[in-house]
Amino acid sequence: MLLTFAAYVPDNHSLEGRREYVLHALAVQNEAVRTLAAEHEGVLFVDQARLMAGSPRYFNDPCHFTVVGASRFAENVVAALLPITPRR
Repeated sequence: MLLTFAAYVPDNHSLEGRREYVLHALAVQNEAVRTLAAEHEGVLFVDQARLMAGSPRYFNDPCHFTVVGASRFAENVVAALLPITPRR
């Protein structure tokens, strides 16, 4: 399974590194993961960056989840592992 890295970097981000550098590094990493997933048939792929879309509701800081964020992350992984099949 491959996953992109979801994050929330607020406008006033002041920890190590400038906001635009952090966002650029995440974008480069996530694009590499998307490319790798596309190149390998059968790889389970969860685009957490897209699914969690930088919502402050999911993060305590740029990379640590809130309870809601941890739940959403796990739901996204479970959905990839156990796709819902229609009932007959």
